[in-house]
Amino acid sequence: MILPDSNSARMLIGYYGIFQFAHIIVNTRGLFLLYSGSPLDFPAPPAASGWPAETINFMIAIGWVDLMGAFLALVFVWAFFTVTKWRLWLGGVCLTISSYAAIVYAYWSIASDAWQDNLFVYGFVNIAFLPIAYLFYLSCRWGLSGQR
Repeated sequence: MILPDSNSARMLIGYYGIFQFAHIIVNTRGLFLLYSGSPLDFPAPPAASGWPAETINFMIAIGWVDLMGAFLALVFVWAFFTVTKWRLWLGGVCLTISSYAAIVYAYWSIASDAWQDNLFVYGFVNIAFLPIAYLFYLSCRWGLSGQR
């Protein structure tokens, strides 16, 4: 198993930090587009029928929670590399938020048939998340084994 202080863990957490930094930019842009009434392209282009108003309201709500989680994730990455005592606890919280957001994102895009017309975008985002899903698994293992 990969240990918290291994080079592999550092690479995964560094990737998580880069992913979340890009996520802040993408979410901020996406929220701006949703609030302005402009069509949303990346990261959540609609199906051919468009997004219903209820879905847009949901996307705004999850976008704000996801944005706050991304900022918190950057605090975790900093805490990890500065070896704070609470780094793995915060990592568990951040990775849980990230995993929840990824599951909701995948579910609503599949349930709305948005993948049908936008396979590349949704595929790219979900594949880019796979290392973070693995990091979430590792953080659960670290927590269960009492590692710091």
